[in-house]
Amino acid sequence: MTPEELEKWKYNYQQNGYVLRGYFIDKFSVLEHQLELYIRVFFFGNPNSEFHFKNVILERMTLENKITALDSILKIQSKQDEKLIREITTLKNLRNRFAHAMHVIPWNYNKSIITFSATRDKNQLIGYSKKEFDSFIVRIEITANHLAESWRALLKEKEG
Repeated sequence: MTPEELEKWKYNYQQNGYVLRGYFIDKFSVLEHQLELYIRVFFFGNPNSEFHFKNVILERMTLENKITALDSILKIQSKQDEKLIREITTLKNLRNRFAHAMHVIPWNYNKSIITFSATRDKNQLIGYSKKEFDSFIVRIEITANHLAESWRALLKEKEG
C-alpha cells in the first residue's frame, strides 16, 4: 500500500469505526518504525463496561511485516469472536483470551496493573490498565515477527 492509501485507511477507520471481527477500530497510523492501532472492545453483556486497547505497537519491523502483523489478536471467525466477547467479563478472562492467542504465560494483577508477556520468538506483550469510571483503558505493546496474513486479507476485504 502506498502512503496515500494508508492515510485513506487511517481516515476511514477514524471516520467510520469499521467493525473488525467484533472489534471497533478507532484509528491506526503507520509510522517509520511502528504501527499504532486504537481498538475498542465492547462487552455486549454489560453496556456500561468497555475496554479500550490503545497503542498496539509493532516495533522494529518492516512495513511488509507490519501489514502482516496482528494475526494473533484478530484471528478468530466473526461469529465466534462475538460469542467470545460476550463471555469476556473479567480481567482474568481477558488475560485468558490473550494467553490463547499469544501463548502468554505470566500473569500479574495488582490493583489496576496488568502485566503479561509472551515467550515465543522473544515476542513481548505488555499491558496495563487504569480503571476509569465503568471502563478500563489497556495499553498493549507488541514486539513480534509473526502475527500476519489476516491483517492484509482484512485490508483487501475492506477495499472490496
